[in-house]
Formats: sequence, structure tokens, C-alpha cells
Amino acid sequence: MKKSIVGALIAGTSAWILAGAAIADLQSETQADVTQICKQAIGDKGYKGYRYRDVEFNDSRNSYSLTGQIAKGAKRYEFNCVVSTRMSITDLVINPLSGGEDSGGGSAGAPAEAQVACAEEADRYWQLENGTAIPMKSKSTGSGMYEVTVAGGHHRGICTVTEDGDVKGIMNQ
Repeated sequence: MKKSIVGALIAGTSAWILAGAAIADLQSETQADVTQICKQAIGDKGYKGYRYRDVEFNDSRNSYSLTGQIAKGAKRYEFNCVVSTRMSITDLVINPLSGGEDSGGGSAGAPAEAQVACAEEADRYWQLENGTAIPMKSKSTGSGMYEVTVAGGHHRGICTVTEDGDVKGIMNQ
């Protein structure tokens, strides 16, 4: 009797392990499919030969998303690709990042780390819920520092920050 109970426990545990492995395989296969679909669509929009960085895969009940950055030389972009569960693209957004050739201004914008630090500091400074303040635009001051315009709620200000995210202060506008 004891042997049959132990055998049943082992068999049940093995079935759960195999089911878990099958689910993991399916998820990694889905991630690979979504990645391939998005990279093809990004390439079709004229971004072939770009390097992919900081790519994240997310899934929900009705769609998948792939977000990250692409770069080629001095050109840098962020992208967000949304794919339905039927494996068709429902949304693809590609935006230039600060400091890239397509960013518009004559001086390079602040690195992403500095912009994030300013948004986080603005949340604390204005006593907002985390993630409320966002960086709007940025520019180099020419002295190794950056000015990042941040906004959150009804507040707006200029954040002075180093390239590695050391916030020196925020001035309300």
C-alpha cells in the first residue's frame, strides 16, 4: 500500500514537472515568434541592420509586446511593438531617442539614466505618486551637466543632472 502511494506521488509530481516544462517551451516559442514578427516589421519600416538593446517581452491575455531600443551608428530609437494572440501586429511605434541624429536639436539630449533620475526626483520633490512625473525634453548645458524638463500633475520644472543620474536640483517653472 505504501509503495503504491509513493508511486502515485512520484507519478503526479512527474506529470506536473512535464506540464511546467511544456508551458515554458510554449512561452519561449511564443516569445521567439513575437520577436521575429516585430524585427521583420521594424526592418520593413527602414530599420534593417540596427542592433537591438534592452529588449523586453511582455504578455497579457489578448496580446504580446516587445519593447526596447535599436541603434546604428549615432542613430538611436526606442520601439514598442504590439502583437495580437493571432500573431499579427496591432501597433508599432518607433521614436528617436535623445542624442541621436534624428533628435532635432543642435545639442545632444540627456542619457536615459539621467532622465529617469530626474523623473523619480520630481515625484519625491512634488510629493507625487511614483511614476507620475515624466521627462519632456532635455539638453546639454555644455559643462557635463544636463537640463531635463519634467512634468507631473500640475507641476513643471527644470531638473539639473549629471549624465550618470546624480540630480543636483529641480527649479519650478
